[in-house]
Amino acid sequence: MKPYVLAIAAVFLLALGTWWRYEPSPASQVIEPSQDKLQAYQWSQTPCWFYVYWSPGIVCGVLKTPMEEGSFELPVVIVRAESNEPQPEPLLYLQGGPGASAGLDRAGIEYWLDWIIHAGLQRDLVLMDPRGVGRSKPVLKCEAHDDYSREILTRNVPLEKELEGGRVLLEQCFAELKQEPTNFSAEHYGTQSSARDIVGLMNALNYEQWNLLGVSYGSRLALAVAQSPDVQENNRLRSLILDSVYPPERGGLMAWPREATEGLERFFDWCEARTHCRGDFDDVEGNFQRALKHLKDNPVTVETELWREGSTLHVVMNDHRFIAAVFSAIYQHHLWPEIPNAIEAALKEEAEGMAMLVESFVNNALSPQLSLPVFFAVDCRDNPVGSAEEYSRALDEYPQYARYLQYFWEYRGCLHFSPAPETNTVPTIESAPDVPTLLLAGALDPITPLQWAQELAEKWPETQLVVFPSTGHAVVGSDDCVHTHFKDFLDQPSERWRPECLD
Repeated sequence: MKPYVLAIAAVFLLALGTWWRYEPSPASQVIEPSQDKLQAYQWSQTPCWFYVYWSPGIVCGVLKTPMEEGSFELPVVIVRAESNEPQPEPLLYLQGGPGASAGLDRAGIEYWLDWIIHAGLQRDLVLMDPRGVGRSKPVLKCEAHDDYSREILTRNVPLEKELEGGRVLLEQCFAELKQEPTNFSAEHYGTQSSARDIVGLMNALNYEQWNLLGVSYGSRLALAVAQSPDVQENNRLRSLILDSVYPPERGGLMAWPREATEGLERFFDWCEARTHCRGDFDDVEGNFQRALKHLKDNPVTVETELWREGSTLHVVMNDHRFIAAVFSAIYQHHLWPEIPNAIEAALKEEAEGMAMLVESFVNNALSPQLSLPVFFAVDCRDNPVGSAEEYSRALDEYPQYARYLQYFWEYRGCLHFSPAPETNTVPTIESAPDVPTLLLAGALDPITPLQWAQELAEKWPETQLVVFPSTGHAVVGSDDCVHTHFKDFLDQPSERWRPECLD
């Protein structure tokens, strides 16, 4: 969610799927647009650009934003409910990021079909790539920086030098994007711009009401949609699920020393209290610190499979990449027992014992489904800029990993962006949306901490907050019970949601 640099950065955006490949279109049904809502946003149905092995009926199309919004073309996929009596209100899934694709290619859609089956969803699922991402037009890429990110992993380079190399390429990329017809300007990016696109989609399609499921950054976007006067006046929203809540006035570079430090410490405390996690270590965090010091002088080369390419990459794991790999693993609960194993392997310089952690880290960090320009274009305009003095004070307050975080201010991507226009700032949320709302939070979430959801629940006592003590980020994707039962909330959003499998 916060890719300030490659080494620690790109691991925070997890997206699914691979690049788009054109395949014959499956049979699809026709969705008629709501004609009285087409003054601004234009919806048109198109042949699907992928082929999947099975489909209950898929509709593909493009949402075109008005000229004053940049004339973007945003791809949309609607997976129709396979049911004799489908629920009339669709579920719109808002993924994390910003800068992450919805996975609207063959591999991604096959994932979503399995996701729907596992969830037992009896309503349409709607997915859309945001501006500048995936199959949207125009799309924002920094190919030279992406190539650098891959190549630099094969060399042992000090963190400051690694950041400097990335900064030069990002600066060059941003300058080029501003010269090309890519709509890469302040007024065309930000949460409020994306929220207007979502509202435009809701109005263009012929559904009376909608359910929103926002995960991580998607929860912030969902909140902005819920605040839209058009949505409120026309009663467009039926329910909200906010998973790993990322509210306005939270996050950003100024908060990073605290969130990174506390995220690691929460996990180490949890792991040390459980034999199945800590293994032979009594002091997981202490050994982690020793492993960082050891890898600084004794980096280990790990042969890593690149999933999408079918090739391998010899990744040099030094200290700053190892802390990134461990932080990335805290996102994925199936990797938690591997963290102590990797720490021990690092101390012994055994590449094989680090392989699983490194492979996951590298493939997520190099995912082509993540757009770094879009991330910065949105994040830098959503969050307060702060000052060097403020960042220095934050490091002084949380010094444990300051040696890895100290350069973030100097090499921040937001140097290349003007301040946020008023139209794109994210408003403070004082009152709860006037619809049933479910908040899902993992107590071990390293990037959108439980405290943020608790603060929102205190403001909104009428909402439901469900906390998962042994879960990290993205609860729906991490907890099988939640995945198979969140539909119960969608079916009866005014009722208390507490599946028996959680008790």
